[in-house]
Amino acid sequence: MAPLPSVDAAGDPPGANPDVQSLVPSCVSVDFCVAAGTYVDSGGNLAGFIDTLSNGSWTSIAAPLPASDPDGQAASGAFTQLQAVSCASASSCIVVGNYDDASRSSWGLIDTFSGGTWSAAAAPEPASNAAGQAPGTDTAKNEDAGRDAVSCASSSSCVAVGQ
Repeated sequence: MAPLPSVDAAGDPPGANPDVQSLVPSCVSVDFCVAAGTYVDSGGNLAGFIDTLSNGSWTSIAAPLPASDPDGQAASGAFTQLQAVSCASASSCIVVGNYDDASRSSWGLIDTFSGGTWSAAAAPEPASNAAGQAPGTDTAKNEDAGRDAVSCASSSSCVAVGQ
């Protein structure tokens, strides 16, 4: 089983049967790999984790979440799902997926590894969709803005796609 963090972004430990779903790792050498995934925490919520292999040792952290989404709502930590990982070097990786805010709207997530530290950002959204509607205008709050794939050609050139 993949190593899991002691607590997730909501502060909950892994559940007794965490149902871990790991992604294929991105390895730039035999000494550096990143794997990410999702597990069920003790509160029954999906939580994201990022495992890093560096110099022969695996470490695990809770996937960081942005302080707020593009609408200004706080991230809830109650649902995080990671979908893809890409590393351009041992100092530059991207993990993408989605997370829920406090109102349970889903937003795209981009976790970035740079300078030995992971940080989170809400994925940018286009000004409008093909029908001309702005993001966040779905009054039923059926937003689903996750990112499903990422590829990095270099530390300064990555592309993430999703819905």
